[in-house]
Amino acid sequence: YVTINSDDPPMFNTTLTEEYIRCTDTFGFDAARMEQFVMDALHVTILPADQKAQLANAYQAEFADLRTRYL
Repeated sequence: YVTINSDDPPMFNTTLTEEYIRCTDTFGFDAARMEQFVMDALHVTILPADQKAQLANAYQAEFADLRTRYL
């Protein structure tokens, strides 16, 4: 799994959002790939399986809404 991280935002003066933007600008990742990065990050968390499933459902619903509105 590949995840995008902001490491130490105060030290590097960045945010997770800015890191996602850098990935699209630098590497040309499309919306589907960026969505996969988010889902990969969720997959590797230490959350219990039921919480991961709840978040995955919420994220997928939000991504579907964003695709409908913007793509």
